[in-house]
Amino acid sequence: MKYKRPERRGGKPFTRGQSWKTTPDPWRGISRTSFGLDYLKYYECSKSNLQKRDEKDKMFELNHYNDQDQPIYGWDVFVQRLSCYIQHKEIAPDLPEYMESPYRATKNEDHPRRYLPDLQTLDNGNTIIIFENSQSGSIDDTAIAARQQWESKWRRLPYYLAYEHYDVSNDDRLSLACMKIILEDVWKSIVENWEEFLDKCGEYFSALLCFAIGIVVLLAGMSCREPISWRCFVTCFHRPKCQY
Repeated sequence: MKYKRPERRGGKPFTRGQSWKTTPDPWRGISRTSFGLDYLKYYECSKSNLQKRDEKDKMFELNHYNDQDQPIYGWDVFVQRLSCYIQHKEIAPDLPEYMESPYRATKNEDHPRRYLPDLQTLDNGNTIIIFENSQSGSIDDTAIAARQQWESKWRRLPYYLAYEHYDVSNDDRLSLACMKIILEDVWKSIVENWEEFLDKCGEYFSALLCFAIGIVVLLAGMSCREPISWRCFVTCFHRPKCQY
């Protein structure tokens, strides 16, 4: 993803996702890929740092029930972006001599025309880098919150793998097993975030449904000649004029 914030269409944030194909680098002995996606995150409307932000950054609003079971404005929904870079260490193949290396052979070699990175200074091992931003600017409002559920688990992965009977006979197998679990947890965090967001949407739609039922009952009572009853309500719901 080129930008840390989502694109805009019709004055509103536009969610999207993108992945890149695996690209091998034989000089470094690695293969790399990446992906990025947008997801919806809700915030309490009472947060002062969100009220000062421009309204154009907001996707939409959601209602919730207060202490008196009355639907009121309660949540602001924003689009947040998560990107992930994945690098896997492989055995470097034997390359023909006519293929020129894009990296400097030594640190003191001079290339006045263009910048060429030093191969020895690059990380050529198994690596996962997660890029994420939050609308509030807090590290606690991200899908992978710092030093919380997922990151705390990753810091102890070597101990977990020993009890889960993974093949960690060498460092390469250990790194590969850790990368697999980390990627699974990244998607689990997105799923959990969507489940929490859908719960808030369900509460919002239940408030809309109660409001719609109240309007129907009110209109049915206005069209009835006698006090509203269940029989009158059902009749008015199916026929425009009530005969009772």
